[in-house]
Amino acid sequence: AEEFPGTAAAAKASARAEELESADKARLKTEDDAEAALAEIESRANQLMKDWFFGKALGEFDAFPYDMFKKTQAAGKIQARKNYVQQKAASTFAQVSSSAESFKSQGDLKKAKELFEKVVSSFGMEQFVAAARKKVGELDAEEQKNRKEAADRTFAEDETLFNEFAGRADESARAFEYETAAEEMSKVVPQAGADGKTLKTAAFQKKASAKVQDFRNLARLQKQVIEGVNSQPGRIQLEIAKTQGTADSRIARILSADEKGIKIQVGPGKTGLAWTDLTGSEYHALGTQALARNAESHLLLGVFALFRGGDLAPEIKGHFEQALESGVPEVRREAKEYLDRLSLGASGGGRQVEEEAKAFFDEFRAVYLKAWREPDPDEAVKLFQKAQEMLLELRDKFGDTRFVRELGSRK
Repeated sequence: AEEFPGTAAAAKASARAEELESADKARLKTEDDAEAALAEIESRANQLMKDWFFGKALGEFDAFPYDMFKKTQAAGKIQARKNYVQQKAASTFAQVSSSAESFKSQGDLKKAKELFEKVVSSFGMEQFVAAARKKVGELDAEEQKNRKEAADRTFAEDETLFNEFAGRADESARAFEYETAAEEMSKVVPQAGADGKTLKTAAFQKKASAKVQDFRNLARLQKQVIEGVNSQPGRIQLEIAKTQGTADSRIARILSADEKGIKIQVGPGKTGLAWTDLTGSEYHALGTQALARNAESHLLLGVFALFRGGDLAPEIKGHFEQALESGVPEVRREAKEYLDRLSLGASGGGRQVEEEAKAFFDEFRAVYLKAWREPDPDEAVKLFQKAQEMLLELRDKFGDTRFVRELGSRK
């Protein structure tokens, strides 16, 4: 056009030059628009990757408008960008695995599991999510195993601690030193300001608290027996085996009582007996005569019969049922508690709770077997966890039953 100005060919050349220039400008604008679209996608993808949403980041690149920019340089970069997202996901998962292993070695299974749970909830890429789910299941199983072992250790420690203190407390109680017995048993019951080692499991805490309650009630009984004897000197008569070989008469008159024992008259002679010289049945008979006939005396005599057992076992339930008729809310409440303990196997009763323990175990076994048959690993882990919780609840609620004790002795 410049060499041949004014010619028809020059005019055509100028027009074609303008067309080419316009097309080049359009091409450059398309490239710029494509780069802008890619830059916006990359920005969103990078933000998503910061929070481990790699699947969503890949989806952002799938949204690139190929129909508009299919021949641009930006379009040619998409696959490389997606490859980068996948590589970033792989390297992040490797870091997660390494960190989780470190937490696991430190004994912090919870933090290790939280890392893999975040992979499951955020990654959005099946190969990593499936691997993370498997790790969560393994950590759950290990966590449950550790919890069971810890619970077993705690239970065994509590059993030893309870038996140690209960043995000493029972020995004091058999010597009629009930306040001492209550104080000894109280030492292992968790409470504000408690010194030394205390019981950790609910089952043994409940048993220890019940024994403390028993000893305090026995101390109340002892006090009332002493007061009752001293309020009617010589009027109470009692057959005492201890005196039968030393006196003409088998019937002793109870003259007085104190913390150490009783003064009695057998025939023409007088003598003293320690409380431990009386059999359980003799003390029960003495209490029946010395105490006023009311609901509270039935409650306290029922506690004594429960503690001593033996020939007094048939008396237990009747005493507590009589006490349950009390118009005093506190006495009625305690009587109900003792009757509940009888139904839970605290003495010769307990057939009902034995059946409840067996039924609960059958429920646990059904859940456990279902977990083994469950093909879905995630669902199986949930079922195993539920079974483990049920097993701990069985031991906690029914640990005193013969059925559960026998279960514990099995391999």
